[in-house]
Amino acid sequence: MAITIACNLLAALLDGFAIALLIPFLNILFHQPSTSLKSGWVAKLLNATVGSQIIPGDEMRSLRNVILLVMASVLLKNLLVWIAGQFGATLQEFVTRDLRNAVYRHLAHLPLGYFTQMKAGQILSRVINDTYETRLILTQIVTQSL
Repeated sequence: MAITIACNLLAALLDGFAIALLIPFLNILFHQPSTSLKSGWVAKLLNATVGSQIIPGDEMRSLRNVILLVMASVLLKNLLVWIAGQFGATLQEFVTRDLRNAVYRHLAHLPLGYFTQMKAGQILSRVINDTYETRLILTQIVTQSL
């Protein structure tokens, strides 16, 4: 769960960074001076990461470097989203397994009279469908709380 949350947070930060990289991209594209951002944490971040990649007088090379940074940022963000999805799916399957095991233990302790009143198909359907619905609800609650 912690890995999923960490990957999602890093992916969100990289998404914001990729959008912030549009500033130097557009500055180079429209021949604006690269010093148009002078203050603020965004300017400091961009100067620290992109400042060395912008070559004065060589706009095409600078543009290529910024585009490569944008592509790398988006690629890394998508990789983190995929990793978070994989860990999230594994977590969902573990929750489903634990719920079904708990229901099975409960059914094993019920008296035989219960099974004469209920059909086997009904019991099996409720075990499978109810645990699936519970997994969906729990997943929705966790994802909406983030």
